[in-house]
Amino acid sequence: MTALITGGSSGMGLEYARQLAAKGYDLILVSNREDELAAASEELSKAFPVKVVTHFQDLALPDAADRLFDWCTGEMKLLPDILVNNAGMFFFKELEAADLGRVQAMVNLHMVTVTRSCILFEDAMKKLTDEMFEREYEDPVDALIVFDTKVFLHTAPRPDDDPITDTMINIFAVNAYKSGASVDLIYLSDLKKVDISKYKAVIFAAVRGPQKLMT
Repeated sequence: MTALITGGSSGMGLEYARQLAAKGYDLILVSNREDELAAASEELSKAFPVKVVTHFQDLALPDAADRLFDWCTGEMKLLPDILVNNAGMFFFKELEAADLGRVQAMVNLHMVTVTRSCILFEDAMKKLTDEMFEREYEDPVDALIVFDTKVFLHTAPRPDDDPITDTMINIFAVNAYKSGASVDLIYLSDLKKVDISKYKAVIFAAVRGPQKLMT
C-alpha cells in the first residue's frame, strides 16, 4: 500500500509522511525542493521499514497534475492507494500588477493541480477496483481480508482482549502482503460479489482488530 504526498518534504507534508509510514505505507514524496526531498527520504527510510520514493516537480504549473499522474502510472507503473494534496504557497502583501505571475502560480497550485489530481487519480483508482471485482478468480489465493468498521459486532472479541487500533489493522494488511501470501482485499459491502469458498482463510478486519473466522 502506497501514499503519495505533495509537499511531503517538510512541514505538515513531512508529518503526514511520518504518520503514514508508521501505519506501514510506502511513500511517494513530491516537492520542488530537491534538498529537502533527499533529507526527508533519508529520515523516513531510517525511521520506518517502508519504501520511500521522491519526485522533484513544480506543482504550480498548469499541467502539473497531468504530468504527475503520467509519471506515476507511466514511468513508475504505480497507482497510490492514498493521495494527500498538501503542497501550498503563500505571500502576504498588497497585490500589484507585478504579482500576477505569483498569484497565478498560487491559484494553479491550490486549485488547478489539486482538482485535476483528485479527478485523475480517483478515476484510475475506481477503474482498478472495478476491474478487481470483474476479473475471473483463477489463480489460488491464500486469504481474503474484509474491511469494515463494525465487524466487531459479529466477532464479539473477548472483554479481556487488549484494544486494537486502526493503525494495527493497516500494519496487519501490509504485513500480509510483505509475507509473500497471496491476499485479496475488499470491503464488507462487496463481500457478496466474491466466492469465498476458494480461500484458505477469510479474515474480517475492523477497528477493534482482525478476527480469523474461517480456516
